[in-house]
Amino acid sequence: MKLIKPQALDAQKISSNASADGIAAWEPQGLDRLGSLTGIVAGIVDDFLYFTSYIGVSSGKNTIRRQDLSTGTISGTIASFDGDPVQLVVSPDGTKAALTRVNALGPGIEVFNLSTGAVLFKREANVESAGPIAWAPDSLSMVYTQRNVGADDGKPYHVAPLVDFLGTAYVRALLMEDSPDGRSTPRLYPIKAIDYLYATAVWLVGDIPRVGAADDNWGWQWQWTQPAGEPVVGDTFLGFGDLNFLLTNASRNELLMGFADGVRVYTLPIPDSFPPPVQTIPGNFVQGTRSQDGSEFYFQAGSTLPQHRRFAAADYTELDAFPATTAEQPVKQMLYGTDYAVFLRNNYPYQIVDRATNAAISQFNPDVKTGERYTFRDAIWEVLADNAEQPDIGAAANPATWLEVRKTNAVRMIDGKVGSVSTAAGPFVIDILPATAIDGLALFNVQASAITVDIIDPIQGLAYTTGRKSLADNSAIGNWHDYFYEPTGLQTDTVLTNLPRYQGATVRVTLQDVAGQAQLGELVVGSVFDIGDTVFGIRTGVLDFSRKERDEFGNFRVIERGFSKRADFPVSISARRVAGTQSLLAGLRATPAVYIGAENLPETLIYGFYRSFELVATGPRFSEFSLEVEGLT
Repeated sequence: MKLIKPQALDAQKISSNASADGIAAWEPQGLDRLGSLTGIVAGIVDDFLYFTSYIGVSSGKNTIRRQDLSTGTISGTIASFDGDPVQLVVSPDGTKAALTRVNALGPGIEVFNLSTGAVLFKREANVESAGPIAWAPDSLSMVYTQRNVGADDGKPYHVAPLVDFLGTAYVRALLMEDSPDGRSTPRLYPIKAIDYLYATAVWLVGDIPRVGAADDNWGWQWQWTQPAGEPVVGDTFLGFGDLNFLLTNASRNELLMGFADGVRVYTLPIPDSFPPPVQTIPGNFVQGTRSQDGSEFYFQAGSTLPQHRRFAAADYTELDAFPATTAEQPVKQMLYGTDYAVFLRNNYPYQIVDRATNAAISQFNPDVKTGERYTFRDAIWEVLADNAEQPDIGAAANPATWLEVRKTNAVRMIDGKVGSVSTAAGPFVIDILPATAIDGLALFNVQASAITVDIIDPIQGLAYTTGRKSLADNSAIGNWHDYFYEPTGLQTDTVLTNLPRYQGATVRVTLQDVAGQAQLGELVVGSVFDIGDTVFGIRTGVLDFSRKERDEFGNFRVIERGFSKRADFPVSISARRVAGTQSLLAGLRATPAVYIGAENLPETLIYGFYRSFELVATGPRFSEFSLEVEGLT
């Protein structure tokens, strides 16, 4: 006996030619501010917003897409990567984007060509995903941060690799090291800020202890890389608080450092002694950024109003503040477009301001009428009462104004209901991109004449194929009369348990249509486990949920409803595998799985839960257990 431990699938991991539902989509009116996404991470160039979002570190492929802020149009996939994003920084010329992200292997950085999606540069080891990133004004080089460990003393320290993009990308130099000299114990002193002033000049500031000072006496080490010269490391100076951001002002040849008590302005070049600032802009600022043309600066106040302050780069005079954002959640990042300013917030739509009018661009929900149906977030919803609410919010209201009817056709094959089917006209082609390699696949409630499974590697191409596997079922043919006159049946459930594992490959399932139509009730992929040998005595059947009621005259009223398969499996197992099998089944007590009594007996293929299992130690070498399984409807 075998089972397939399923891997979670969602609309991001499958694509197909499933027929359209023919129902209008529910959408907010006005600009789509990406309210359906969780944890937006974005970068901007001109008025193009490049964005991605959280999907779960172990959830597999994620994507970068682009929105034209002037029209609201959203592109398809620009580039793809594994895991959750941390930062996305677009080069000034809009040709490249640097992304730091975290996946099952840990943090890393990738630089993408935004025209082709190709990876230009990639590092996995020691990347500081939340550390600062900066692009040169000519977009030919960038700096990021990574954490290393000293080979001699094992102490951690940070470096800032400079990556050149002249031809093949390569690391040209390490611009700064903040090795913790003077410490008796290992401690991490991060590089806090990076910014370019000229194409070959970069400022870096590291948070380090003052040599010989007490542990709580902190300072800042600064570093200036002169054009076409070697890095110059300045003296350590007292920081007077935590550094929040660092910006350069090319129009005045000045350096701006943002602290909790204000922004301090220094004239460049700065001597090693680091003199007092030439000007201070008071305020408790927590983040700051510079417009793309360098004409103004934005500083976000931490606890005072106005919250979103603007200053002219020419003389630091204060301009009209951006409109206050709502108090639902604080702004995590502000992005300057050419004509728009974007304010990102976790789990909420971004806020956008027209820079010409300094007015927020609104978005509102449409008015809907009772009985209308719309698609929203991979589901079909029905309006229960006239309203202007978002469907999922209206469904949770009391009284409810929306009702989720069912999933859309494209995702009904992964909705956990064997009886709800996805359909397609002609051959049904489904592409699956699992988060991790799989070796098992199961299909339930299938209507197709044959099935083909291909594994397509992104580099190798077609790596494996099952060939055409017929689903013809002749089990009901008992004699020559039936052979000539009865229609051939079709197998509705089938499994494959020996697929080769290919990490990162696409699994393509093709269902050959029957009379121009193919359907699939449930698609399951995952890892196969052999839990023993099924012995004679399997009991199978169905649980019928139809209603059959007799009236006072003896007539039946039948309401046909769904059913589920059930089975009792007697299994023989090696005594040494008892503990592992019990642990595996205990872990699936609240998770549906595919239970396979015998691959050649479709009636023993069940997707569902086990109701009970009981192990009996019958001897020193072999044990027996019984497994009662009930399928999903």
